[in-house]
Amino acid sequence: MNRIPIVGKGRASSPNEPSACERLVRRARPTCTRKKKSGFSLLEVLVALAIFGIAAGGVLVALGHHLKNVSFLQDHSRAVRIASREMNALRRMKSLPEEEKEGAEDRFIWVSQVNTDGLDEWPGLDSSTGTPVRLSVTVQWSDSEGGPSAGKVHLDGFEVIGTAK
Repeated sequence: MNRIPIVGKGRASSPNEPSACERLVRRARPTCTRKKKSGFSLLEVLVALAIFGIAAGGVLVALGHHLKNVSFLQDHSRAVRIASREMNALRRMKSLPEEEKEGAEDRFIWVSQVNTDGLDEWPGLDSSTGTPVRLSVTVQWSDSEGGPSAGKVHLDGFEVIGTAK
């Protein structure tokens, strides 16, 4: 059998080295010191999740506003195209229409008008040149079919229509 020799009444041979008795006692009972564990505590994880949740919520709100603005700008752009098309149709006319013209495309409703009120005395125009008219096109749209108006585009222009013979 191997026995551990005890040298000098249980004292260590050097001051930094534990004695044989101390080594046996340390083996017999667990150490009281805790080992430092690697990783995060539950509190640290919860704080990180809370910060991430707040940041993600802010990003989602901003994204929602952005998508709403994109949708409005797409509708506005389509309304401008419709108004421009109708204004060009009014400018190509050879004679004055009798009343306002209305139309609809999907969620877009447009009204075009030709008005001669107060335009009789334009400088440089006489009766042989033609009739000065004010052209007006208004386009409104809604977010849903038949819903309340979500936006409006209005175009005005002036044109000389027809010539006297």
